[in-house]
Amino acid sequence: MTAVSVTVAVALWTAVVLRAPGAKKNHRRRMLWFTLLSLALVATFDLPFVLDGIGSLTPAAHNVGHLLKYLAAVMAAAGAHEIVRGGYLPPGRAEVGFGARVAITGGVLAVLVALFVVAPIHTEQVDSLTAAYAGLPTIRAFLVLFLAALSTLLVGVVRHTAWYRRQLPPGPLRTSMTMILAAAVAGLLFALLKVLVVASTPMIPRGAAALTVSPVSTGLLATSLLLFAVGTAWHALQNLTPGRYLIALHRDRQLRRLWRDLRDVVPTISLEDALARRSDTDGHEAGHRRMPVGRHEVELRYWRRVMEILDGELTLRPYVVPSLRGAAEEAARRRGVAAVDVAPVAERAVLEVARRRRTRGEAPVPGRAAPRTPPLSSFDVEARRLHAMAAHRADALDLADHLDHDTSATIAS
Repeated sequence: MTAVSVTVAVALWTAVVLRAPGAKKNHRRRMLWFTLLSLALVATFDLPFVLDGIGSLTPAAHNVGHLLKYLAAVMAAAGAHEIVRGGYLPPGRAEVGFGARVAITGGVLAVLVALFVVAPIHTEQVDSLTAAYAGLPTIRAFLVLFLAALSTLLVGVVRHTAWYRRQLPPGPLRTSMTMILAAAVAGLLFALLKVLVVASTPMIPRGAAALTVSPVSTGLLATSLLLFAVGTAWHALQNLTPGRYLIALHRDRQLRRLWRDLRDVVPTISLEDALARRSDTDGHEAGHRRMPVGRHEVELRYWRRVMEILDGELTLRPYVVPSLRGAAEEAARRRGVAAVDVAPVAERAVLEVARRRRTRGEAPVPGRAAPRTPPLSSFDVEARRLHAMAAHRADALDLADHLDHDTSATIAS
């Protein structure tokens, strides 16, 4: 577990360094940097060799490292609460009452320090403050105040983050919020275990905790710290060259089969094939696309792939039977397709029927070319729609086999 804890601490300190230049831009970024710094301190003071080192440096006041870890945890939870307020509340309202919240948090920290100072626990260094001194009245009061403050802040983080996540479309920001939500839940489980330990310990002058859950508690703390670190850095990680390259390459591969299906019947949608035919200087046969090298090239290729598929859809519009969309959705439901997948399966099946009609040389639907559903919107929305269609190719082709038999009768009627 020490190796995992060290890795988490290194990851958090790396995030602190990388986020430092942007901390001056606005309140939310300052709070993000402050939260990452606090979490890095928690992860550092949770390392056994760091606690022993601090104890050897302060022989007159052992266990100071434990105090610093608890203080940093409260500050991290307060910082995380400020971050999610920025997404939960309208612009300008997130900072309202910030001074009062800082004062309350500062008061809690001051009381924690006072309880720690007066507690008779400074004669020897221990591995766990909770396990060794939970029976002392002052440390029990210390832990109760700490857990109450931590739980209150984390409940606010969970509530605000869950609401904010529901408002976001699928994408990097929603993924980031999901990780932060999971980190807060892990933090609450950590607090719950601490409550169980304190509640199971009798109130005696000096006694070890009756319930020992140190490995589980350490694991939950490391999980919470790691999830928060990755969640806050998720968008930035995707903007790094290797990450963006791999993401764009993966997305391009997902759409390749759908693109080929359309290009086979509408060759003019391929801009690269058209350029290759115009200037045959690279020695590749028409239609062959070499492996992209640079990040910008693979991103451009993915962008072009989406646009070419949209162009192919528009070209096949005259071959789409208007009434077939409703029939396709009904048939998909009867076949047990999940409700969330009915629309992309039906749309892909209808497009496949139109593609087959053009391949067979059939005439367009006279005066009944259906408008594409849904209408064109942003690139990201269209790309997500195409990915949903591509992901259900097998179900859609099976449905298209069934629908294709009824197409001629539908047109005749």
